[in-house]
Amino acid sequence: MEAMTRRSLASDAAGLIYEYETFQKWVQSLFQLLRQACPPGFKAPGVSQLLRADRRAFVRMQELTREGIKPRPDGMRPLDEVVRNLQLTTRSSTTCCRPLG
Repeated sequence: MEAMTRRSLASDAAGLIYEYETFQKWVQSLFQLLRQACPPGFKAPGVSQLLRADRRAFVRMQELTREGIKPRPDGMRPLDEVVRNLQLTTRSSTTCCRPLG
């Protein structure tokens, strides 16, 4: 988790995102999956699945920001919106974190 927190801070410092909390919410949502109880007969997701989901999310962010990540005139950055949308539609990114049967 510390490496992901450092990545959030670096993204904020580099001006890729408007607020540090934007990425941190994504990180917290991934780690929440590790704390969820899994149904009987299933194996709990592990850190490797979490990292796979995170990588898949970053690939999706690249796809959604092909036009660039420069700040808009209003100060907002395209990556903020993309990360927020990932949090709302985590199904594709967190498929790797589903418990294994």
